[in-house]
Amino acid sequence: MEELKKTLIILAGLLTLVLPCTFAKCNCDVIVVRGDNLVDYAVASAYAFNARIPILFLQPDTEKNVIKMLLVYKELGFTKVLIIGGNDAIPEKFEKRLAYLGFEVRRIWDWDRYGTAARVAMELWRNAEECVLTLGEKQSSLLLAQKIAIEKGIPILFVKPSEIPQQTREALLMLGVKKAYLLENVSEICKELEKMSIACEILEKKSTKNLLVQKNESIFSSLILLITVLLVLFAFIFVILKTRKREYTLITPDEEKIIELLKLHGSLTQKRLVALSGFSKPKVSRILKSLKEKGIITRKKHGKTLKIVLKQR
Repeated sequence: MEELKKTLIILAGLLTLVLPCTFAKCNCDVIVVRGDNLVDYAVASAYAFNARIPILFLQPDTEKNVIKMLLVYKELGFTKVLIIGGNDAIPEKFEKRLAYLGFEVRRIWDWDRYGTAARVAMELWRNAEECVLTLGEKQSSLLLAQKIAIEKGIPILFVKPSEIPQQTREALLMLGVKKAYLLENVSEICKELEKMSIACEILEKKSTKNLLVQKNESIFSSLILLITVLLVLFAFIFVILKTRKREYTLITPDEEKIIELLKLHGSLTQKRLVALSGFSKPKVSRILKSLKEKGIITRKKHGKTLKIVLKQR
């Protein structure tokens, strides 16, 4: 079994290398955002959809339902809740109530949407060579920004018409962003990005469609690669299980008794096994035949007779 464990550990490491994770450890089981706050939801979903973490929506009239849902999660062992948004979006009393009910609660927020988006990106992404940039005050672009972010597995950050806010600038530098997809044709922002050595691609409807098609092709290629790695994994497991088959062979109580006698005496003749076991000669013959087929015993010549010994395992 040790060989199997080592092989699984090695192949798990290979999977990590083949499919590198760009996300940091969220250390959460569920994310809660304000139900009518499209900004916080778009920012949260860019991470949650790719990290496979559910999002719950909180509003004053839905607080009881959200808590009921969280208690269901808690019964399943999911106790870590991440709140995205400040106290104006998610009241502090809700956070305290969750803590009272036994949840581990963490909150990511800042004084405005620019800071909140930046903090979410910095805390939930390990690195991000690409990101989506959109005007913070222009909600009409949020759904498109969300779609691109989810498809490409990258964060959303907000800019102003004539400048890149300091929080956004810090996130771009900390994440190591090399390319930004800008949803508005704002030349000032592109110039600022170029000064930061970040490539800027302004997206229009047509280019956005092509971008998402390219991403789908990339996902398909990654899926093929993942399937190939899994097939190799299963092949390794099959070979190891086949070579270690005897470890899983069912041993009957009578066979176990013969094995224990051989362990105790080292080697015995069939006649001696009959005497020590109390079994009849035909029964001992059947047991020895079964143990030999299972690869547990062998016969060795000893003078003019044959002695039965256990195989070295």
